[in-house]
Amino acid sequence: MLGWLPSALARAVADQAEVLGASCACHCDGHHHDVDGEDAIRFVEGLEELTHIDAALDSENNRWTLPVGCRLTALFLGPAGTGKTSLWNLLSSKDAFGADGRGQSHTFPAVQRWQSSDGSLCLMDAVGFAKGVPSSEEVSQFLANTCLSAPGGFSMIFYVVKFGTISEESLSLLIFLTKYVFEASCLLNLYIVVTHAPSELLLHPSAATAWVQSQAEKDPGFKQVYTLAGRNPARFILVDTPPKPAGRRVRDVEEKRKNTARSFFHAFCDHPSGIVADFTTPLTREVQDQVKVQGRTLLETQLEVARLRGEMRRRPYGRKVLDHNEDSPTAIYQAQLWNIPTAKPPQPVLPSALAGADGEGNLKEERDLPSRLEKAEAAVLAAHEALGKRLMEVLRAAIYQDQVAVLVQRSHTRFLEDLRSASVAPHSPGRATLSQRGTSQTLLHSLKPLGEVPPKIKDSGTGFPVFAEIAAGMAAANVEDRLPCLIFDWDDTLCPTWWMRSTLPQAGQEASPTQVVKLALHAGRVEQVLRAARSFGSVDIVTLANRQWLEQTSRYMSPGNLDLLGLFDELQIQVHHAYSRTSPKAAALSPSTAIQAKKDAMANVLEKYYGDSIKARVHVLSFGDQDAEATAIQELVKDTWATSWQRPLCKVIRLPQDPDLQDLGKSLQKILTYLPALVRAENDLDLPLSRLDTMGW
Repeated sequence: MLGWLPSALARAVADQAEVLGASCACHCDGHHHDVDGEDAIRFVEGLEELTHIDAALDSENNRWTLPVGCRLTALFLGPAGTGKTSLWNLLSSKDAFGADGRGQSHTFPAVQRWQSSDGSLCLMDAVGFAKGVPSSEEVSQFLANTCLSAPGGFSMIFYVVKFGTISEESLSLLIFLTKYVFEASCLLNLYIVVTHAPSELLLHPSAATAWVQSQAEKDPGFKQVYTLAGRNPARFILVDTPPKPAGRRVRDVEEKRKNTARSFFHAFCDHPSGIVADFTTPLTREVQDQVKVQGRTLLETQLEVARLRGEMRRRPYGRKVLDHNEDSPTAIYQAQLWNIPTAKPPQPVLPSALAGADGEGNLKEERDLPSRLEKAEAAVLAAHEALGKRLMEVLRAAIYQDQVAVLVQRSHTRFLEDLRSASVAPHSPGRATLSQRGTSQTLLHSLKPLGEVPPKIKDSGTGFPVFAEIAAGMAAANVEDRLPCLIFDWDDTLCPTWWMRSTLPQAGQEASPTQVVKLALHAGRVEQVLRAARSFGSVDIVTLANRQWLEQTSRYMSPGNLDLLGLFDELQIQVHHAYSRTSPKAAALSPSTAIQAKKDAMANVLEKYYGDSIKARVHVLSFGDQDAEATAIQELVKDTWATSWQRPLCKVIRLPQDPDLQDLGKSLQKILTYLPALVRAENDLDLPLSRLDTMGW
């Protein structure tokens, strides 16, 4: 995140930084702190950390662990009255993740900022805007202080809306901030938070996904927000943020607050920071250059805090000895996250067991860890103060204010011209897109008031077509065209395995002339299907059969001049043996083992074609006769929702099981007929092959 880091220090962060978060433990009850004095920065101590899940936990629990060395900065935006600030207060409160530690919080004029003491997680709450596009003064204050608060950029941008329909004002604010104040590329970092969601959607993720998709179909405002989020339901976080509990409903309210914190922590863990760079603007990069010395010092002190905390976790004698009825911080978090009883605290190690070769020297070092950690945390506070002072110097500098003013003027100018141009002929097909047209030089030098927006745009509902064009252009700029991936099973999908076993002679005997002709004709159909599929995209074969069986059956199917294995090489079709140790039919595999084996092999396929960019839309078609491949690809693609910007497409075609040679030939012919329509379809499919005739294609 921080570009001023030397490469050696950046590697040290990745190697040594602990996965920690933090939450406020001061006496503010989770509310914003007032600004004291001109410097407008006040640090709050006593914030609790979000402890990482120990490596001893199983792999499923480890899924919800921030990557080692992770440094996330999350910015909360949205209209006033949506519950945005209440949400930020909840996440920065001491009970958000149920942990134990310290962090720092400070306030700029238009931004509240909280950061864990090791720097792994930073939460920023920008001032809520009134309805519609904000004034130049509001945008100036927002832009100046937001870029100042996050010189390294923004990992995640959360736009907060209330449950229900999306107003034209809320949509225009989102478009204005993301396209004109920032840049369209920030959509890769954008998430939509829906507050005040009903309990039935919070308790059932599938119902929440269905609601998002349904709302996008019937609400024109929500449809455009859905477009800006890549048409990906995984980019929507539905939460309820009730106030702190009182009275008889304490338990219900506390549970809702914990679920909200859990939803966000899952989003932090799922965010594909490895392939999505933090979003920066020219202004943030300028600030970063101005504070590089103070930023490096702060990061070094945070790294030392993380290292010492790691030492205390790995050396039981050096950390606090837990009482018999007291849970460890990790156990507390694990229990809250997975709703299971907390584990018993580890037994303290006797001093003699820690003495080692150096005897008392090691013991002294262990006992000094708490004091060394305390000094390191004090150094973090001092570094924060130094950075804060330097940031305020940058904020007060005339050159910085001039840069902000120029950017704000350009933002408003571009927005107004695009609205005027679109309102003249909003449905003209020959008209250039908004992003392709230049900006009037006259307007660049003279910012007109927002009251000059054409009345047609301000009328209720009439602006949605205009915003739809803008949103579509922004979304298109963040999409990389990739060919679809077509995955075929082998046995009883391309190869007539059941027919071979029941009809062909035993090993060492030759097939009859009639059988040879039938196999040659079938091999020709396989070639037609594979060549047609390769013309639409990449083709891979994923099979549970071992290599010996594949080569043997390929030779049986190639009695003439056709060499199937040579055809695979020609078309660059890779065969993936999902479970090479099994028998040809993998009859001994349990359903769960077969699914996992297929899933692992298919994951390699998707990684090969789409894993290098979040802009690449996963588009996969699976053809097979078993439930294992269908379940595997559907589960796998669903897992990619969180790591993709645009919603992936998954199309499953189920062939009949145990077909004879003639029936399998008909199946391949039907695939060949409907393959163009299957590739063009813009929705998920899960169909038996027989249904293709009824689809109206």
